[in-house]
Amino acid sequence: MSNKDFHKKEFDNSTLKKLDIYKEYFNESFPVFLHGGWKNVMIYDFFAGEGKDGEGNYGSPLIALESISTFCKTINDKGVNVVVRFNEKDVKKHEKLDNNVSAFLEECNKTEQCPNPQSGCIIKKTILIQNKDFTEYFNEIYPQMQSHPKNPRIIFLDQFGFKYVNRDVFLKFVELPRTDFIFFVASSYLNRFRSVDFFNNYLEMEKIDFDTSKPHHCHRIIADYYESLIPDGKEYYTAHFSLKKGTNYYGLIFCTNHILGIEKFLKICWKHDAVVGEANYNIDHEPSYTGNTLFPQFNEALKVQKFKNELKKRILNAEIKTNKGVYQFAFEKKCLHKHANDVLKELSENKQIETISTTNDRVHKLKDEQLIIKRAKS
Repeated sequence: MSNKDFHKKEFDNSTLKKLDIYKEYFNESFPVFLHGGWKNVMIYDFFAGEGKDGEGNYGSPLIALESISTFCKTINDKGVNVVVRFNEKDVKKHEKLDNNVSAFLEECNKTEQCPNPQSGCIIKKTILIQNKDFTEYFNEIYPQMQSHPKNPRIIFLDQFGFKYVNRDVFLKFVELPRTDFIFFVASSYLNRFRSVDFFNNYLEMEKIDFDTSKPHHCHRIIADYYESLIPDGKEYYTAHFSLKKGTNYYGLIFCTNHILGIEKFLKICWKHDAVVGEANYNIDHEPSYTGNTLFPQFNEALKVQKFKNELKKRILNAEIKTNKGVYQFAFEKKCLHKHANDVLKELSENKQIETISTTNDRVHKLKDEQLIIKRAKS
């Protein structure tokens, strides 16, 4: 099926999984931005499609509008401008998107949750649906983004393929404060044609070390490449989720400069993959993928075991000095609070460290405490 026919049929399971993750992330993050005290909240969807598939399942634009619409009273009461920018290059898809958005807003305006049913939808006036090439549109609006650094942003880039979010575009997004962005990469294509010089126009292929024996790891490897581009010393977080469709592998990459953003996204990833938190398939061939095994040592993923062992060493070597530092390291390794808490509990029970405050949520609000290592008496 060509890209132009993509929305005529029902979304496949991998696409639905991708959209589920986006929906859950948006539902978690939008209210945080809305209640953050900012005058403007910016939403960008640069490859918006038609808004629905052939069976009426919502695509990313209507997923965002559905979430936003549940807060219309709050938006009205707080006087927040929720500025929504949808873009779809294909003329026919753009027309359908425009119709689908209009129909959604018209129906939403009739519901009880609408704060001003007589005067019309309060978010309709801040929605702009563009019909432009991504590169052209991005170059047009990026200076505007830079000139308003205080505006929080949610950005979704569901590109076909890989070429639009190249190294330079990625780093421009990374530079934006108060910005969470998610982008899609067709990882199998990069893996399959990695030796073709053409791809170096977009990514530094010599720095992407694909393992030919593990094609199922290709999205993880691409995500690692993007993470390697982040400037040294910059507090920044990324996560990824791999998607399998037939013999091909694709995936999402999430980026944020706030620890709450990565905390929320990782929780969603681990909800969808309780073993390693990063795929809709058994990416590491873990024995525990279908449940507990006969051998207890295999019931915890190797990724988690490696993380816990490394965290112990770093704490006892005083490389990680605070409780917040512990959670930051967990998020850098794409693990959760509970994995870090297991280590802190073990070290405390073994009398290797003093007991310290822990959390299962909102690390940024945790009181920062020093880890005190207990030295063995000679």
